[in-house]
Amino acid sequence: MSERRGRACSHGALNLIIVGLFVANLVLRSVGYPPTALPITLSAVGVGVLLVSGWFGWELIYGQGVAVSPRDRGEGAGPEGRGVIGG
Repeated sequence: MSERRGRACSHGALNLIIVGLFVANLVLRSVGYPPTALPITLSAVGVGVLLVSGWFGWELIYGQGVAVSPRDRGEGAGPEGRGVIGG
C-alpha cells in the first residue's frame, strides 16, 4: 500500500472513530448520565483524535498534494511557478 493510501485510510478511520466517540458522548448526555469522568474523557479523547486526524488531512493536501491539480501545486503555472491559490 502506498504512503498516500495508508495515510488516507488512517485519516478516514480516525474520522469514523471521532464520530463514534461523539455519538457515544451524545447518547450518554441525552439519557441523563451524570457529568462524571466518562463523558469528559470521551470529549477529551475525541478532540485529541480530531487533532491527529486533522494533521493527517493537512499532510495529505499540503504535504503530498492529494486532490490538488498540478496547476495549483505550481507545476508549470507561469513564470513564478505559483498557481492560482498562491498567486
